[in-house]
Amino acid sequence: MSINPLLAAVSGAVVLGQFLVLHEWLGIAVIIATNVAAILLAGRNRRSAGSVQ
Repeated sequence: MSINPLLAAVSGAVVLGQFLVLHEWLGIAVIIATNVAAILLAGRNRRSAGSVQ
């Protein structure tokens, strides 16, 4: 899901000729980084919960 803003930005640039400025690219990067962190932490919590009984 975090790749959707990136694909939309690239599609807008290619199809419509729209370009984003730096702060908009940084916003997309924050969304992607947050989703990556959530996935990594969810995997870590799942392994921890499996070892405790």
